[in-house]
Amino acid sequence: MARISSLSSLGAFIAPLAFCGLFTPGLANSAEIELAEVPEMHCFGTLRGTLENGDADKVRTILETQNIIYGKRLCLDSPGGSLVEGVKLARLLIEKTTGAAIAKRARCESACALAFMGGRRNDEDDRGDHSDRKLHPLGQLGFHTTALTVPQGQYDGNTVTKAYNLATKGLSEILQLMTAQEFPRSLLIEMLATPSDQMLYVDTVGKAARWNIDVYPTISHEKLSKLSMLQACLNGHLRFFDEPNDPQSTFSFVKFEIQESLGPDGDVFEYTGQMDSGFREVIATGCEVFFRRHMPDWEDPLLRQAVGVSMGDAYEDFPPFIFHHAETPIRSLARTNDMDVEFRPNRAEQVSLTFEGRCFVIKLSDGRGTLADDEGCKMERKLSVNEDLERTNLEIFAWPSGAKTVIKNNREINGHEIVRYDSQAVQDWIAQKFFPGKQDMTSYIDCWRNSKSGNLFCFSNDPSILEDTSLRDEWYKTQLY
Repeated sequence: MARISSLSSLGAFIAPLAFCGLFTPGLANSAEIELAEVPEMHCFGTLRGTLENGDADKVRTILETQNIIYGKRLCLDSPGGSLVEGVKLARLLIEKTTGAAIAKRARCESACALAFMGGRRNDEDDRGDHSDRKLHPLGQLGFHTTALTVPQGQYDGNTVTKAYNLATKGLSEILQLMTAQEFPRSLLIEMLATPSDQMLYVDTVGKAARWNIDVYPTISHEKLSKLSMLQACLNGHLRFFDEPNDPQSTFSFVKFEIQESLGPDGDVFEYTGQMDSGFREVIATGCEVFFRRHMPDWEDPLLRQAVGVSMGDAYEDFPPFIFHHAETPIRSLARTNDMDVEFRPNRAEQVSLTFEGRCFVIKLSDGRGTLADDEGCKMERKLSVNEDLERTNLEIFAWPSGAKTVIKNNREINGHEIVRYDSQAVQDWIAQKFFPGKQDMTSYIDCWRNSKSGNLFCFSNDPSILEDTSLRDEWYKTQLY
């Protein structure tokens, strides 16, 4: 590896300019290419080690002299290194329309991550050149901002300015190579906001979808349900528009149409689904999804399953990781055996929120109320939706004794119907008696009347909610979609 202590000229800055804090003497030598196929990632070989001057030329020689089947990718396993070399490697992958991949237990960070973003292919259809970047769910892909590597002892303003200008020039070059969709604006913003001694990892479904990085091989849903279709459309929205979805949006009014196509063996070969123009509300864009469950004859394992998502003029092919909730950790989607298609039944997505507070039981008789119980308790709110998008809201109150009071969908309490009762006077009384001077607490007190016992059960949040904005946000988080 190059040593930086003896370098002084402007030209000498280029080789050591690093994109990570790993550029120090004593690390392994420059990267080497291991020409051994990685079947599950459809790679012809792996570039392994710290990126240094000349590594991109090594890859060029392989691509131009070896008989590599078109469509095979270059696997990357590198902690980073020279920013300039990472940019050169990205340029080369784009020039040669060669895909990039990160295999199981491999990592690609820093300058390597920039090289990875150059992965490209062309299927000779109307899409032309497009990105081809594959991340194993147990691989690591990490970005961060540039680190200035200044020769030891040369800390004058002119020297540091030259180093800074070279760093920003390197970033400028790679961004010029790619359209905004291929290197999304949000990724650039988050990358530049991540200090050079930290790492921004692509570790959730939402990050990968938004930043146009395919995660595979992963488990898949068994069929195209309303839930999986909605997930695919929401993740496709991230990809197409590079903007977050409104977590309070509701899609219950959207009409779903899902059809099945059978294969020669009688099993479902393909699902096609469509949501009407209510999907994106004001913008009024519909969403269409197709899902080919299993095509074992394709050489590239990625193509043995396919999901297509389209909205208006936007269209993209995805692996089936796109069926999962945006916050799902990609590690949880790894298959038992990478080369075997693995299905998992569609499961209800769930959000669980916990609040500390106080539970009350008030006996109502002859129009009068008697406080029968008053203890500190804990509430757990569980929000879930099944594959048909039927929602369930459970609020489970745990008493100190271990007993539980369960509210379901605001219609049942401990399995009995909740009867209508105007509890505003009770809420005001609880706030005045137990939280004097904090009348705003009435907004965080709920009451339900049991049709069997006639008792009124009330829960009051902890008064700290009045000062804690994050706690208030959680309190009002009442739906998944």
